[in-house]
Amino acid sequence: MIKVATLLAIFGLVNMTDRSQVSDIAELGRDLVPEDLSFAIEDFCSRGVARRRGGVVVLQPRPIAMRLAERQWRQWGPAKWEQVLSGDTSPDLKVLAARQLALINTTDVARDVVRHVCRIGGPFDGTGGLSATGHAEVLSALAEIDTEVVADQLDRSLSDVKDLSEVGDNTRRHLVWALEKIAFNPVSFEAGASLLLRLAVSENEIWSNNATGLFVALFPVVLGNTGADGRARLFVLDEAARSDDPIQRAIVVKALIAATKTDHFSRMLGAEIRGSRRALEPWQPVKRDDLVDYVKGCVERLAWFATRDDELGAYARGGFGGNLRWLVRSGFIDAVEPAIREVGTVAGYWTEALEGLGRFMEHDTGKTVDAVVRRVRRLNDELMPVDVVSRVRFLVTEMPPGHLCGRELSLEECEQRQVEAVRELAAELAAQYEVLTRVLPQLSRGLQRMSYVFGKAIADLADSPRDWLEPIILAVSEAPDDERDFDLLSGYLTGMAGKYPEVVDSFKRKASRSPELTPALPLVCWRLGITPSDIEFVIGAFEANLLPPSRLMQWTLDGVLAKVPSSAVTPLFDTMLDHSVDAFHVAVELMGMYAYGTPGKLEDLRPQIRKCAENLTRWERSQGSPEFDHRSEQFMHHFEQLMEWVLNKGRHDRDACATALVLAKTLVEVENYGDEYMIKRIVPTLLTRFPEIVWPLIGQAIISDPQRAWRLEFVLGDRFSFGRDEKPSLLYLPEDTLFAWCHAHPDRAPAFVASMVPFLTTCDVKAPKRSLHPVMAGLLNDFGDRNDVRQAAARNIHNFSWSGTVTSYYKLYTTTLTTLRNQHPKPKVRQWARYMLHTLADRIDDARSVDEEREARQEV
Repeated sequence: MIKVATLLAIFGLVNMTDRSQVSDIAELGRDLVPEDLSFAIEDFCSRGVARRRGGVVVLQPRPIAMRLAERQWRQWGPAKWEQVLSGDTSPDLKVLAARQLALINTTDVARDVVRHVCRIGGPFDGTGGLSATGHAEVLSALAEIDTEVVADQLDRSLSDVKDLSEVGDNTRRHLVWALEKIAFNPVSFEAGASLLLRLAVSENEIWSNNATGLFVALFPVVLGNTGADGRARLFVLDEAARSDDPIQRAIVVKALIAATKTDHFSRMLGAEIRGSRRALEPWQPVKRDDLVDYVKGCVERLAWFATRDDELGAYARGGFGGNLRWLVRSGFIDAVEPAIREVGTVAGYWTEALEGLGRFMEHDTGKTVDAVVRRVRRLNDELMPVDVVSRVRFLVTEMPPGHLCGRELSLEECEQRQVEAVRELAAELAAQYEVLTRVLPQLSRGLQRMSYVFGKAIADLADSPRDWLEPIILAVSEAPDDERDFDLLSGYLTGMAGKYPEVVDSFKRKASRSPELTPALPLVCWRLGITPSDIEFVIGAFEANLLPPSRLMQWTLDGVLAKVPSSAVTPLFDTMLDHSVDAFHVAVELMGMYAYGTPGKLEDLRPQIRKCAENLTRWERSQGSPEFDHRSEQFMHHFEQLMEWVLNKGRHDRDACATALVLAKTLVEVENYGDEYMIKRIVPTLLTRFPEIVWPLIGQAIISDPQRAWRLEFVLGDRFSFGRDEKPSLLYLPEDTLFAWCHAHPDRAPAFVASMVPFLTTCDVKAPKRSLHPVMAGLLNDFGDRNDVRQAAARNIHNFSWSGTVTSYYKLYTTTLTTLRNQHPKPKVRQWARYMLHTLADRIDDARSVDEEREARQEV
C-alpha cells in the first residue's frame, strides 16, 4: 500500500467521484500499482493512513507525503517527468502534480525536474508549448521552485508569439500570475518585470490585476509586489523608459506615479508564496537614505516626463500633482521642490500642483514644521498664473477646494475668501471689454467651478451690466451642444434680477423659443425662484420639443418648486406625464418632491396621481434617452409613495379604487420587468385593501395563461430572498379569498399557491420551534391527493437562496416532514413525506461531501 501513498503524495487530492481522474492516475502509476487504483485507495483509506473527506482522498501528514513524492520523482527520471507534467494526461493532473512538486521545492530533484522540462527544445517551448491546456498553470506552479529557469522558459516561448494581445483566456491569466511570482524574487526581478511589461504593452484584460496592474504594483515604496530594492526598480524603469513605444512609456509613467504615492499602501497576497520555503517579503527600506534615494529617483524621472508638451506629459503632471500633498507631508520636500520648479518653468500653468499644494496648506500646516510650510507657500506663489487666461482658468474654472483656506478658517470663511477672489478678478476684467469678451467662451463650456459667482459679479460690478447680456449669450450659443455650460449665464441673470428684472423676463421668453438656450431656462428659474409664469414658459418649451426633460431634475432640489401654488404646477405635471417616457419619470420625481414633508398637497394632485398609474406602461423603454436613467431608485421610491398615498384612502375612495383597478390591469398586462418590479412593491397594499378589485384580474391571468402565471410568480413570491422568513405578497390576500379561488380552479390554483407560499413557518435556524405553515397545511389537507400540488410543494422546498452550508437548510424540514409521514390523514401525503425525507437525506449527504471536499482542499 505504500505505492498508493506515493501516488497520493505526487498528485495531492484524489477525487474518488471523478472516475477519469482515478483512471489517469492508475495509468501513470501502472508500474507501481498493478491492481485497480480505486479499490487500492479505498483499502488504503480504511487502514487510516490517508483521510477520505467526502469524495476526496488526501495523504497525511504532509512531511511523509513530501518524502514519498521526492523519492518517486527521483526514481521516475526525465521521461516520466515530461509525461506527468506535459504529456497527454488530464490537465487537472498536470496542475496537481506541479503544485505538489512545488511543495518539495527545497529538494534537488524538484529543481532538476524544472530544469529538464524547461530546457531549450523542451515541452513548454514555443507557442504550442505555452498554449497547450494546463501548461501555463503548470509553469506558474514551477515558478515557486526556480524562478530564473521558468523566466528563461517564458522569455523563449513569448518570443515566438508575434502578437502578445492574442495570448488570452486562461493562458494569459496564469502567465501573468507566474510572472508576478518571478518578479517578486529579487534574483529574477528584472526578468519578471520585463516580461510583465511586454504583456502589458499588448494588454487585453480589463481587471485591476492584469499585466499592467501587476507591473505597476512592483514599484510602490511600501508594500510593493517584489523583494527587489529601489536601485533594481529604478534600473528596470530606466530601461523601459528608453523605448519609443508610447504605450510602454505611459505604463512607465503610471508606475512612477504609483512609486511616488505615499498616502496609503496595500497589496494582494499570494505572489510571495514559495512552496514549503519561507514566503518572501516585499522590500522595506531599512535606512532613511535608501527610502529618500528611491523616492527622489522616482520624482526626478516623473518630473522629466511631466515637462513634455503632449498627452503623456499632461498625464504625468496630473499624477505628480495629485501626489504632492502627501509627498510634502511625508518629508520629501527636498525631493519635490526642485522638481516642481523644473516642471512649472516648462509647463506653465499646472492645475494639479496648485491643488495639491493648496490641500497641504488647508489641512497639514499644523502638522509640519514652519520652515517646510514657508517653502510650500513660496512654491505655491511661484506656480500661481500671471496671464489673464490662466488666472481665469485657475480661479473660475478649476479653483482648488482648498485655495485661500487654512486650518484656522471655517468652511463659510473659506468660501467667502474664494468668492471675494473671484469678484476681484471680475472687477478687474469688467473694465477691460476686449479681454473679458475673449475669455467668455472658455467660461461657457465644460465644467466650471466658480463661473456662477463670476457671472453674478459681472452683473454687480460692470459699469454697464446690460452690455454683457448678448456677449454671454453668444458665447453660450457657440459652445458645442455636449459641452455647453450655463452657470456663467445663470449667475449673470441672477445678478441682474434685482436691478433689471425686465432683462431677465426678456431672456426667459427668448430662451423658451431657442434650441440653444432652452436648456438654461430651468436652471435660471431655479436660481431666481420658480414663478407661475416660469412654468408657462417651460410648458411651451416642452410642447415645442425644445427642452430635454432631464433638465427639470434641477427643480427637485431645495424645495423651490414646492413654493409654487398647485394650480400653477398641475398643468406642468399633466404636460410631462403625457409627453414622453423621460418626461413621465421626471414628473413622478417632481410630484414626489413637491409634496415631500407636506403630503396634504397631494389632495390637489389626485388626477395626476391617477395618470401616473395609467401611464406607467404607456411609453416604451426604447423611446427613452440613452443618457438619462429614468429607472432610478429615486423614481421608483416616489412612484411607490404616490401610489401608497392614494391606495391608503381605502375602498370607499373613488380615486383609490380606480387606481387599484388600473394597477391590477397593468400588472397582468405588463411585459416589462422594470414595471413589474415597481408594482411588486405595491402588491401587498393592493391585496390587503382591494382584494375584490384586483384578485379577479390577477387570478384569472394565472389560470388562463401559463406564461403570465410564471411571470406573476416573481411579483407574488419571495422564495429567492436571502431572508430567513419568507413573506410572499400572495399571503397578503385574505386567506378565505385565496382558498375560495383554489376550490374554484382546482386544476391550476392549488399547485400555483403551493409553489409560492413557505413550507415552514420560519427558516431561521435559531428559532426555538417551527411547524408547517398554516396555508401549506390547508393546501395539503384540501388538495393533498393531487400530484401537482405535492410536486409544487417539493419544488418550493428545493428552490431557495441560502448562505453557509446547505445541510442546515435541508435539516430544517426533517421534523415537519416526519410528522406528516406519521400523522397526516391522507395516505398520498404520508407517502410523499416519506419520499421527501429520503430525498433530503441524499441532499444532505451530497452537501456534506461538498463541504468536506472544500475543507480538505483548504487544508492541503
